[in-house]
Amino acid sequence: MIINMSTWHYRLMMFVQLDPPHNLCKYCWKLLFALFIVGAVYPVAIVLGAIAVTLPLWHVFTDDSVFTALAIFVGLVETIVLLVVLRTMIRDRWEEEIRLGERENPPPREPSLLYLWFKAKHDKVCPLIKYQG
Repeated sequence: MIINMSTWHYRLMMFVQLDPPHNLCKYCWKLLFALFIVGAVYPVAIVLGAIAVTLPLWHVFTDDSVFTALAIFVGLVETIVLLVVLRTMIRDRWEEEIRLGERENPPPREPSLLYLWFKAKHDKVCPLIKYQG
C-alpha cells in the first residue's frame, strides 16, 4: 500500500510529531491518537493558556465585568482564528475538487484509509505501507 506524503493524515502525524509506522493498523491507531491530540489536548491547552494569561488580571481589576469582558474577547479571538483556519481548509479542498472535476479523464479514486483499515481488520492482515512524494 502506498501513502502519499501530502495527504492530510500524514501531515497531521508530522504536525503532532509522530513517527509514521510501516504497517496500516499501527498507522491508523497513531492517526486516531493524533486526532485526539489535535481535537482534545490542544484546545484544552489553549483554553488553559488563555486562563493563565487572564487570571492574573483578576487581581489587577477587581471589577468582575472587566474580567468577563476580557474572557469573552479572548474566546471571540480564538473562535475567529478557528473559523478562518477551517474556511481556508474547506476552500482549498473545494478548489481541489473543482480542478479534479474539470479534467476530461479524472484519475480513479483510491479507497479511503478508513475502508482499507476496516478491510484489513476483517481480513486479519495489515498491509505494509510505503511512503511516496
